[in-house]
Amino acid sequence: MKKKNIKPEIKNSFFILYKDDIRFVIEVMGICGISFWIYSVYLKLNMSVAQAVARTLMTIVIGIIILYAIRFVYFYVEYLMNQRRIPLSDNEIQALNLNNIEEYIEYLGELLNHFHPKREVFFLLLIATYNYFEKDNCKHEKLDSNQIFDCDNPNLDLNELSDFSVTNIITIKSKKKYKLLVKIVFDKESLQDSWLSYYYVSNIY
Repeated sequence: MKKKNIKPEIKNSFFILYKDDIRFVIEVMGICGISFWIYSVYLKLNMSVAQAVARTLMTIVIGIIILYAIRFVYFYVEYLMNQRRIPLSDNEIQALNLNNIEEYIEYLGELLNHFHPKREVFFLLLIATYNYFEKDNCKHEKLDSNQIFDCDNPNLDLNELSDFSVTNIITIKSKKKYKLLVKIVFDKESLQDSWLSYYYVSNIY
């Protein structure tokens, strides 16, 4: 018996393994079907073949643009709604089993559909991320967030909290220490190609 006739046990779901390919084929078939239907409609309107083809292509292109616009609006609205959930509290980070900054940033990318957070939300995210993942890391200088940022609430200790909100107005007090804080949290090789990379963060925020 040839070895190739001996079939190993199936270990992966066909749909899970090829779901992207299946979705692509379905989308292509759908576009082809819709195109043929539109083309036949134009032919019934006594258009020439050339006119029908041109109108069909124009209709398909406009339809695709509209669909992408709807898709963008949907994801952007979802981003606007989910941005209110940032930063995560310590309990939420633990519940999601996010063990490091890389996993945390990856999760936030999915939550925000890879749209970047507003400046005031980023400040909260930066402080909370440092407090949870880096504050007790002896490999770098320990920073005091109260010396880096000004807060309109004098009773709020920025070194302890992780789930405060934009109702607390926070501004930069020390640019030098702020840059160091950003470097500590985001200057990691594993985040170089991230949607929230150190290069992006240091230049935008």
